This record gives sequence, C-alpha cells and structure tokens, in this order.
Amino acid sequence: MHALEGLQIYYNSSNKSNIYHDVVGIILNNLEKMESATIYEVAEICYVSPTTISRLSRKLGYRSFQEFKSNLVDSVKNYEVLNRYISFNDKAKYKDGITAYLELLSTQIELLKSELNVAELDRRASWIHSCRNIHFYTNGIIFSEYRFQGDLIMAGHATEIKTSPLEQMEDIKKLGPEDLIIMTLPVVQDAVSVNDILKRIKEKNVQLFILTDAHYPLFQKYADDIYCFEGALGIIDDYRFSMYLNLLSIRFRELYL
Repeated sequence: MHALEGLQIYYNSSNKSNIYHDVVGIILNNLEKMESATIYEVAEICYVSPTTISRLSRKLGYRSFQEFKSNLVDSVKNYEVLNRYISFNDKAKYKDGITAYLELLSTQIELLKSELNVAELDRRASWIHSCRNIHFYTNGIIFSEYRFQGDLIMAGHATEIKTSPLEQMEDIKKLGPEDLIIMTLPVVQDAVSVNDILKRIKEKNVQLFILTDAHYPLFQKYADDIYCFEGALGIIDDYRFSMYLNLLSIRFRELYL
C-alpha cells in the first residue's frame, strides 16, 4: 500500500473529531506542495506542530516524516503506474481501457471457475476453523475480509484486520503457533516491508496462508499454504483476491455456521 492510498484509507476510516483526520485532509488537498515542503512547512499548512506531523507519519506506518514524504511524493509522481486497472501491455491489445478492463475481468472469472477445487476450499476452511485467532493482513482492500471476518466471529473465533505494515509488525508480537494469518500479497506490493513481515511471522511460528497474483513468488517459502494465480498486475487482480475469499467464506458458512 503506497502513501497516497494510506492517507485515503486513514481519512475515510478515522473519526472526524480526531486531529489527525483534519491533518490528513489538508495534506490530501495540498499534494502539490509536499515535494518541496519541510516538516515545519507541512505543520504550518496543517495548523499543527511538527510533532503532530511526526506522530502522524508513524501512525501511517513510517519510521519518520522524511520516509513518509518520500513515499508520498513517489506515489503522486507514479500515480498512473501504482493505480493501474490493467497493465500497459494488456491495455495495448485492445481498442481502449474500458474494453481491456471488461475482457480481462471476464478472463479472470473464467480462469477462477476452471481452476476452482472445492475439496481444496473445504480443506482450507477446516484449517481456518481449527485455528485460535485468524488475522487478515491486507494491502488496503478489505471488502471481502470484512465479510469473512463476520463469519469467523459467528463461529466463535477472535479475528482482526490489519492494513498497514506497521500495524502488522506490531500485531505479530501477540500471535503464536495456534494462530493464522491470511495475507493478501500482490506482487506490486513494497518488497522491503513484505519481507520484514514474512520473516517476523516465520520467527514467531505463526501459521500463514498467502494469496498472491504470481506463481512461484519469492515469498512462497514462508507460507504454510498459498493460493496463486497469474494476474493482470493491476487493480483488476484485487477482484480475483476478493472472489476467492468470497468463495472460501461461502464454504466456511456452509460447513460451520
């Protein structure tokens, strides 16, 4: 999850009475000023102290304001690349972006149908049900995770959703071998933070189920189980993740609710 997306998620999910909610809103309305601004200038724009800006940076999962600013500037400059619905190569095969989007979405649905193994869904549902705590680690897209989380609560499980690398690193500290992390890992995600998180999960012997849009990814060695598919390397892959989680949720309900 890049910095701009992190700001959007924080702004939409935080309480309006929270001072950081207002600060994030002001930053989003002044993105063009961020590249050259110091922490003092950002604080002045937002009518807060530099300490508040520093704390916000850490809340968003960054070690410092400078790291946050660098990521934000990069995500603004590369907005089209980081938020592409489809890859540039796929887009070039069709007359326009809308046609490419619909064709690739249709392709992903057909591939999911052809590759689906209900026995495998049942095995994974049973595995999930056998675990004490089930935590979802996402890249910011959490619609299907909310649905599945509701199923788990109804079945008597403790369950949480963590969307930022900082939240995930802190969360791992309280988990152990009886717990399970279901982690959505698109290959375009920040490799540095992902590797740190995967290594920490392995050190704690927490069970790990990875969903990813590439076969034989480098982080496969960390997973107890993995669901792979050849994605379009764009936002359209998020729908494939969601569809698979929905199917897993459906089987979990049928078996355990």
